[in-house]
Amino acid sequence: MRQWQGAEIYLDILGSEVLPQDRYRKRSILLGDFNLQIPPGKTSRQTKAVSQLCQSTFAGWHIPTAGEISDPALDKRFIDHIALSKDIELRSMRFISRFAEDSTRLSDHSGVLLEVAPA
Repeated sequence: MRQWQGAEIYLDILGSEVLPQDRYRKRSILLGDFNLQIPPGKTSRQTKAVSQLCQSTFAGWHIPTAGEISDPALDKRFIDHIALSKDIELRSMRFISRFAEDSTRLSDHSGVLLEVAPA
């Protein structure tokens, strides 16, 4: 399998078979380890094709965890994302560091806490 082929397969199936279903078009929240910077950073090895497929897959969705986020809890770009259908409004978002106060590594992923409400 070539690099990023798994991401392409995931996004293709998600965009063509899962998200178009009526039951996922309203009041839906999708979360997970996308393993993608959205949009890709300047140093990202993510291919242009994967980035375009990601944009296409999530057209009509809001991904509040995408983009450059300035938060002291984050030491690197976020790759675990939460996508909200358009009928869900983001009220607040807070990130949780992957390190304890004494710098002990707790995880290889940072956490995120969202408060949402119907739009």
